[in-house]
Amino acid sequence: MTIDGLKLEVEEGLTILEAAQRAGIYIPALCYHPDLPPFDSGIPSKIVYQGSLRIEGTSEGYEGCQLCLVEVEGDGIKTSCNTPVKEGMIVHTKTPEIVKRRQKILAKILSKHPHACLLCPQKEGCDLKHCINNVPEDERCCSKFNNCELRKVAEYVGIRGPIPRYTTKDLPVVQDEPLFIRDYNLCIGCTRCVRICNDVRGVGALSFTRLNGEIIVGTIAPTLKDSGCRFCGACVEVCPTGALLDKGITRAERKTHLRLQISHPIMPPEELIEFNAKNLEDVPETEGVFKLFDGKKNLLYIKGTMNLFQELNEQLRNYKKARYFMWEEDPMFSKRESELLQQFVQQHGRLPEGNSELDDLY
Repeated sequence: MTIDGLKLEVEEGLTILEAAQRAGIYIPALCYHPDLPPFDSGIPSKIVYQGSLRIEGTSEGYEGCQLCLVEVEGDGIKTSCNTPVKEGMIVHTKTPEIVKRRQKILAKILSKHPHACLLCPQKEGCDLKHCINNVPEDERCCSKFNNCELRKVAEYVGIRGPIPRYTTKDLPVVQDEPLFIRDYNLCIGCTRCVRICNDVRGVGALSFTRLNGEIIVGTIAPTLKDSGCRFCGACVEVCPTGALLDKGITRAERKTHLRLQISHPIMPPEELIEFNAKNLEDVPETEGVFKLFDGKKNLLYIKGTMNLFQELNEQLRNYKKARYFMWEEDPMFSKRESELLQQFVQQHGRLPEGNSELDDLY
């Protein structure tokens, strides 16, 4: 088979996502986890509990997060996590249509989850306590921000277009359990916790239902104890957000108690790439926008161009302060450049130093 131009030999029975991961090709996913069965294995309930809140929904199944979409030549767009490989299959993981669909799906996820910190250009190094933009605390991201899988996936997929301001759902934050804090306001309904509790641990303390088109995750009784929870911590280990956090127990202690090695999900490559000739070999000769950063990862320059590869090679020779870079393909590169510059000016009151000649325009 071929994925993004790379010819592979893989064993029968793998999914496209598994084949890509083995080849070092990243495909974003939030419902997928290497130790869990597919998203469609879970059996929904009509009733779940979030603390004392009883929620009655429908027993419709879960369609997955849909972020792992790929395009299979001759077969259209598929979810890669549950599509098996075939002899001669040709797969594309980053076509413009795929990128556009992922960003639309991501926007829907983020609209129901605190996301102000993800949009902030000063998020690096922030203490997450004192917001210089005075964003209300319940609209910011949570304490897991610097090690959050949702954040890393969002930065890889790209946040495009206006995302509605997050409105708190006022769901329970359960802190009276012995080991965990469960903040249902941060749950994105990926059902990872449900699947590891039911299919891997065989406990069945967690379930999900569907209400008004949304997946609602909860316990099968008002408390974890009444639900039959064994407090193994496996659900905390696989949660991609801050919806499940440890309370009064270290990660190492939980690992010892769990007695089950849980793999880490495959994470996206680092957003910032070291600015050197070797890494520029992977940049395509296409329209897009790039950013240059100094050694402290401060943004130096934003530029739209008809040829990312040629322009970045030119910058490598001439812009000696640049140590890192990032890029994104976009046929409307002039419009995208303007959007990024306007966002920077709104946050900093000035342009990046490399764009200072445009001061009169902004």
